[in-house]
Amino acid sequence: MISWAFSQLISYGVWPWVVFVAIAFAGAYFGGVAGVVLGHVVVAVVVVVLDVQWVQSEMRRPGWDGQVDQDIVFMIGVVGRILLINTVLLPVSILALRLGRSHGRTLERGGAAARPL
Repeated sequence: MISWAFSQLISYGVWPWVVFVAIAFAGAYFGGVAGVVLGHVVVAVVVVVLDVQWVQSEMRRPGWDGQVDQDIVFMIGVVGRILLINTVLLPVSILALRLGRSHGRTLERGGAAARPL
């Protein structure tokens, strides 16, 4: 089970993970708890798009046997990857929430960023 989860996580590569982390962080930092939810929904949409592109590119390859891979089993796999990726991103969202709140308190207390020039 752990090897399956790890293989699913690394299958996306570096750049998609940079995007996933950036979306999760920015959503939580700027949007609070609602931003966490929105960020994770956006990550889910990105995962669906990437997976559909991947399976369609495989279906276009020479030697494809004609069976459709976008069935219920494929969708269950996509949902599993969404849950796995969003679970891994939860610590990023929690960190961003804390940083966003502490940054907001600094501004409320009249920190340097809140003072007019």
